Amino acid sequence: MFSSRAVCVAIGVGAFVSVASAQAVDEIVAKNIEARGGIEKLRAVQTVKTAGKLVVPPRSGARGMAPDGKGLEMPMMIWVKRPNKVRRETTFPDRTVTVGFDGTTVWGLDSTIGKAQQISGPQAEATRDDADIDPLLLDYRQKGHKVELVGQEKIDGQAVNHLRVTRKNGKVSQYFLSADTGLEVRIVDSFEQGGMKMEVRTDLSNYQTVDGMRLPFTIKQFSNGTLAVEFNLEKVEFNAAVDDEMFRLK
Repeated sequence: MFSSRAVCVAIGVGAFVSVASAQAVDEIVAKNIEARGGIEKLRAVQTVKTAGKLVVPPRSGARGMAPDGKGLEMPMMIWVKRPNKVRRETTFPDRTVTVGFDGTTVWGLDSTIGKAQQISGPQAEATRDDADIDPLLLDYRQKGHKVELVGQEKIDGQAVNHLRVTRKNGKVSQYFLSADTGLEVRIVDSFEQGGMKMEVRTDLSNYQTVDGMRLPFTIKQFSNGTLAVEFNLEKVEFNAAVDDEMFRLK
């Protein structure tokens, strides 16, 4: 029979493992925040203005693909403003598509239609997430998120720390941080769309320093294992003047 002393020992071991795991998470998160630029710099950011190119790989029969078979390259601008506003403009060959969030409503505008409409579903959820100007791991406890250490793994030969992040709203993301630099290497999100299970994998690389903060200048997004889009940053500005009106549904 399992003795009461054995029970106490088992409870003690479990508590030790829990504390050790929490300490490991704190150390990994602290290294990530420091690698990104440090708490003070990150908290001081009020606006971020990003310019870059969105590249959609060639697909058989897809509209708008370049005749050279290299896919479609489109300019993209993104504005983010504290506490929770975002606007994203993508310039296609025949139109401009804008998606925005004013802190309350997610909306979309196609220049060929001329009237903005509210957006719901996974795209709206992703847009709300993008409106958080802070890295997800910054002050995560105060924001009601939970972070757990899954373990250490390898991605393309690189050692990474695998964290399971559960947001306050219940959404779960898998974060893979370089064991060497502390920076994000990969983020994986799973959700259902139209009754189908989807997995979106985001690979981050080509980190560069802007105003003392490290940012991935190459972002590749995969849908169920297939490359869906690549975003290459060209210019990033912190704390530029940004009017609140540009985020509002009109």
